[in-house]
Amino acid sequence: MHSTGLTPPDTATHISTGMIPLSFLNTVEILSFSRISSKKGSRASMFRWFFLEGLVRFGGFPEPFLKASPKFHRRWQTDYKALLTRKAVRDLYRIADIRGIEHLVEILPLKVGSPLSINSLREDLNCHHSTITKWIDVLKEVYLAFTIRPWHRQIQRSLKKGPKLYFYDWSLLSETGLRFENLLAVVLTRMAARFTETGLGLFEVMYIRDTAKREVDFVLVKDGKPFALFEVKESGLEIAPALRHFDRMLMIPGYQIVRDIEKAEAFPDNCFLIPAAAFLMLTG
Repeated sequence: MHSTGLTPPDTATHISTGMIPLSFLNTVEILSFSRISSKKGSRASMFRWFFLEGLVRFGGFPEPFLKASPKFHRRWQTDYKALLTRKAVRDLYRIADIRGIEHLVEILPLKVGSPLSINSLREDLNCHHSTITKWIDVLKEVYLAFTIRPWHRQIQRSLKKGPKLYFYDWSLLSETGLRFENLLAVVLTRMAARFTETGLGLFEVMYIRDTAKREVDFVLVKDGKPFALFEVKESGLEIAPALRHFDRMLMIPGYQIVRDIEKAEAFPDNCFLIPAAAFLMLTG
């Protein structure tokens, strides 16, 4: 189990609801894949596959994942969103338009995986640009969601604005491929925070996209310089053209994390195919 202190002080003394315990808001606990790294023998690979599939389907929070019940998961998710919107947002940040922010929470899963357009959200919700920006900042502060910025240095015709948004509970997304991408966003962000905390440098997870619509899902930046590229795929045995393009341009390793392969493979230009289960075990 990996726990990361996330919420404002004394949050948990003010709010609680349903199946979500008071202690929930003091830490966001997300199951660590490395807990099963000691599993040996012929069944280890299948065990890891089932663990990964469970993470993708039920998210990384311990109770819904361990119960593995769609019915319980739906109830837990309802309480989770209520806790972080109606209660945390209303009681801690004094936002009166709870309906509006709840509507935003329902819309945002449809925006995962693409650069976030505040103007588009403003039109969807019929709200001011500044209001939408404030609401998203609040959702980040209560750790419902987080954003990653685009990397644009050293990239010709790069996209210089428009963060991408992800959820700590990726099971809020309906599309499996986006759930998997979101899962990796959480894992990489947690890994970057751990590297920073242990004094290895200042790390940040970003993404790359240029005006030719070439995109790599994630770039790990160390001390202001790109350190490694990560592309997320559900299947496939070939390196994505965009990953190879930016790998050559930036001259850093490129890792393609694939959900349904079992063996790692090295390619020219310092590119690698990595099974998702193996990568999650290494990152913890």
